[in-house]
Amino acid sequence: MTIIECEECNTKLVSSNYGPHNACSTCNCGNLQLIFIESHQPSKIKGLLTIRYKKSYPKITEISELDRILADKEKKKEKKRFGFGE
Repeated sequence: MTIIECEECNTKLVSSNYGPHNACSTCNCGNLQLIFIESHQPSKIKGLLTIRYKKSYPKITEISELDRILADKEKKKEKKRFGFGE
């Protein structure tokens, strides 16, 4: 999962949420503009996501599925508490 964050307004956009159904989007302040460009046959990919910026570069973070699963398990462990008198 790729997260694109605007340095100006701290809006976080997930790249997998964009495709042919919503081909263009911006962050809250308008600094970042995401544009989906569809590919043509015989390409095996759906298309490309391009990022344009006006003031500052975007912060792009890649989170693997394994990292996300491990983080979810840690959150569940924190919720479980055993003990008396708490």
